[in-house]
Amino acid sequence: MNGKTFREAVCERFDVSPDAYEEEVLWRCLFPSALAVGKMLWLVNPGHFDDDLELIRNVADCLSTSEVRTELNDFRYHRPLKGFGRRFLHIRVSGQRLVNLADMVLR
Repeated sequence: MNGKTFREAVCERFDVSPDAYEEEVLWRCLFPSALAVGKMLWLVNPGHFDDDLELIRNVADCLSTSEVRTELNDFRYHRPLKGFGRRFLHIRVSGQRLVNLADMVLR
């Protein structure tokens, strides 16, 4: 643990501004199979990703991977997946990719 928040660590690691944090994490954690469709959907209906962006904001101040995992589990409990695109086509953030990203930047 380096004392930086997840947001600070992501911004430093990928050289992005704090304003770009949410989109940076969204595109890095989207299921790879859904990336092309996700980018098109972002242009026509960015509201599809509201839940994902809320999760990304919720983990922004976490200081460790275990905190990110806890926030993710809490989010999943209170906000179960709904909708064909999110549940079956996986046009959403992957929880495992989010945890892996946290592990990489918070080491």
